[in-house]
Amino acid sequence: MNYLTRAGEFELRDISPAKREIAGLITTSAVDRYMEIVEPRGARLENYLKNPVVLLNHKSWGLPIGKNISLEVHGDGLLARTQFADTQEGKDTYRLYSEGFMKAWSIGFLPRAWKDAEGEAGYRRRYTDWELLEYSAVTIPANPDALSNMLSGVESPRIREALEENGRTRNAGLDAQVRSLRSEVDAVREYLGMNERTAEDHHPDHGELSARIQYILQNHFGIHIRENNA
Repeated sequence: MNYLTRAGEFELRDISPAKREIAGLITTSAVDRYMEIVEPRGARLENYLKNPVVLLNHKSWGLPIGKNISLEVHGDGLLARTQFADTQEGKDTYRLYSEGFMKAWSIGFLPRAWKDAEGEAGYRRRYTDWELLEYSAVTIPANPDALSNMLSGVESPRIREALEENGRTRNAGLDAQVRSLRSEVDAVREYLGMNERTAEDHHPDHGELSARIQYILQNHFGIHIRENNA
């Protein structure tokens, strides 16, 4: 299997302003947006620790924005201490994290072994053995509405460009999702209206209606409804 990335939003555990260091989980055993689990205890860290650079948005062709100071499995997550570089990009990124504008980290890894879920496990796949290649600061705002405040204090052109691009991508994605959701809700309304116009003794297909509603809940809101057959 090829190189994969997985991002998540995690709380900071420690901040050291004098050294521009922050500590926090960069991944956990929680189910991610791909309905997969990356087991922290399955991480191979040896090769990464030989050159522990921290990147911006997985851009390996750019200069690193920092380096890893320590890395260990802690509880159900991978706890990393990051020192940001004494560059404008490093300083800007440190400020965005330390002030709470950004909380997301993303790992880049090479899967070695995994198990696909069976039945209603609540996830699709579990990676039990994987090699960490790098981890990145990702310019996903903790509060998307605070993007203008984030940009006001950022001097690095590279960081500004990444934040602005993220905002444009997010808005385009939300617009597309809203259009799709409206279309699906209209289809449900049309289906209900069609059944109202039928004969009084006609019973609507509740199975089809349930399937339509469950699709909307799962596809747009991540809500999975399990039927109780008892």
